[in-house]
Parts: sequence; C-alpha cells; structure tokens
Amino acid sequence: MRTARIKSVDVLRGVTMFLMLLVEFIPDNETAPAQLVHTHFNGVTLADCVFPMFLLVMGASICFSLSKNGFEPTARVLKHIFKRTALLILIAVSISTLGILLSNYNLAKGADFVDRLGMSFSNLFVHIRVSGALTRIALTYCAVSLLAFYLKKKYFPCVILAILVAYSAVLLLFNGYSAYSDNVLTRFDTVLIGPGHMYTDQFSTFDPEGVLSTIPAIASVMIGFLVGYLIKTADGKRCVLKKLILSAGVLFVFAMLISTFLPFNKKIWSPSFVLLTASIFCICLALLYFIVDIKKWDRFAPLALVLGVNSLVSYVACEFINTVTNSIDIETTASPTGYNSIFHFAYEEYFLKVWQPEIACPLFALTLTMLVYAVAAVLYSRKIIIKL
Repeated sequence: MRTARIKSVDVLRGVTMFLMLLVEFIPDNETAPAQLVHTHFNGVTLADCVFPMFLLVMGASICFSLSKNGFEPTARVLKHIFKRTALLILIAVSISTLGILLSNYNLAKGADFVDRLGMSFSNLFVHIRVSGALTRIALTYCAVSLLAFYLKKKYFPCVILAILVAYSAVLLLFNGYSAYSDNVLTRFDTVLIGPGHMYTDQFSTFDPEGVLSTIPAIASVMIGFLVGYLIKTADGKRCVLKKLILSAGVLFVFAMLISTFLPFNKKIWSPSFVLLTASIFCICLALLYFIVDIKKWDRFAPLALVLGVNSLVSYVACEFINTVTNSIDIETTASPTGYNSIFHFAYEEYFLKVWQPEIACPLFALTLTMLVYAVAAVLYSRKIIIKL
C-alpha cells in the first residue's frame, strides 16, 4: 500500500476551505451572488456543497493518516483521536459561549460595567449551542476513525448504504422534509440536546448541524475514506483517475434518481445530497489528480496549500472573527437603533458607501477571507502546521 502524499487532496482541501471562508463572511444574503448563499430549504448551491466537500476530503485524509499505522488501534493513536475530538467540541462550545457573553453584555447597554458583566453570565448555560460545524467535524472524524479500526474496509459500502436507506425511511415516515416543528429532526434534537442549545432560523425549526442529521454526514466522511482507500490501493495513477471518474458518474446517477422523492437538502443532509456532493468531490478530485499528481502542473499548488495544511485553524479563526464582530455593538448614527455590530458597521461604512451592494457584498467577504489567508500564509511560510 503506497504511503506517498497525495498533493491533489491537500489542494482540494485548500480550495474548499477558501470557499468555506468566503461563504461564512457574506454580510448580506440578499445582495450576495446566489451561489454563495445557502438555499432556504430544498435545492443546492455552491455554498451548500463546501461543507460536505470538506468532510469528504477529511475522510480521505483519515484513510491516509491511519494507513501509516496499518489501521492498528494502538493506545497512542486512539488517545490522539479522542483528544482531537474533545478539543474540537471544546473550541465549538467556547466560541458559542463567547458569543453569548458578548451578546448579553451588549443587551445591557443602560447598566454600569459591573452590572453588565453580571448580566453577561445570566442564563449563559441555557443558550450555549453544542451543535455546529466544528462539532459535526469532530463527531464524524471520531466515528469514521473508529470504524476504520474495527470494521473491514469491504463492509464500508454496506454500512453507507444501510445509513442512507435507514435515514431515508426516517425522513419519509416522520415528516423529515417539513420546515416546521413536526419535523423528526426537530423532535429528536429537542429531546436530546434541548431547544436552548439548537440553532434555528426563519426558514426552519431544526438545527442544520443537529444530532440526527450528523448520521448521514458520517456516511459522507465514509465515502471520502473509501475514495482515499481507492487511491492508495489502485494499480497506477491512470487507474486512480478512471475509478474516480467512474465513481463520480455512478454517484451522480443515483443522486439524481433518488432526488425525485428525496430532494437535495443540506439542512437535513438528505441522502440525495450525500450522493450528489460525493459525486462532485470525486470529479473535482479527479481533475486535480490529473493536473497536480499526473501532469505535475503544480506551480500554483502552494496557493491552495496555504489553507490546506492549516484548514481547521483557518476555520476556527473564521468562526472567532464572525462571533466577536457580530456580537459587539458600536454606536453609529446610520442605524435606526443607534448601534450596529462591528461586522455590519465595517461593511456599511467602508464598503457599501464605495461600491454597489452587488459588488460590496462579495468584496467584503473576500477581504475578510484574505485576512485569514494572510495569517495562514505566514504559518505556511514558516512551515508551522497547527494540528487540532
């Protein structure tokens, strides 16, 4: 089994992370390019695809990483997996806690500093969000890593199929496609983690990164793992390319077939969405594999590797920036309330006043993305890789 590093996977991770940051920093969904905005419910855009693409790349990386030890569950490796899982969840909860503290502090504008500080901690633990993208990354990483140790690789397709079939049945039998409180995801997550710890919006009543919808996300990571296993065990680079293209075609056909009764939906992580994003992953990886690993046209690869090698740190930085700048208000005469968040103040004062909204919106997101990119570039230039 080959152990050489697959550069195209690192490049795809970097490109995916760049798009994730861009989507996360969008200040106004109404004026943003349609493909950089998540769909309200059914449907799929580029923005919907970037997170599952990251999970799929992570699945392939899990395969490459654990294969170095022959997929043996040593005490050292298991300790690393559990430590990394716990750390990611801790970071997710910490960022959520910080956001609530700052938001509560802002709400108590009329009080003095001591009272405002006390109010910041009022009902704090009732509203901390325990779900979220980082939590989903942690849970799926842990689940697939353990499966890689204790389940034969030939059974992975069977487990993926079982997950998708069972989840399809749950969605069809228990109003899985309802945007209201009768949705099975809402009921399940409400009981398991409580309504105060869930994220909802005006378009649905359930958490898009809730517990129940994390199960099909595990299937996504398992597919990524199988793709990594395919690359490592294939007989030659041309064989890898052919199998990736074939896999993309098969996954796309099945995705389109089942989408007639199970529409594409990122929020519920529908089975058709799992297959479609896996298909996109395979074809993108095939293209990059041909360019970077076969033809060696990798002159510009370092541009993507900047984010690819420090992807999780870059995303944590994005979440931190978003949380802090959206939770702290500053006084402004432009707002009807007299206050605006730092995030939207910067957008409205320094971008909207210069450019039209259709230009200002993506440009603002790109500016913040490049800020994170610049920090990652410094780490990359100094060969510093922070592995959470």
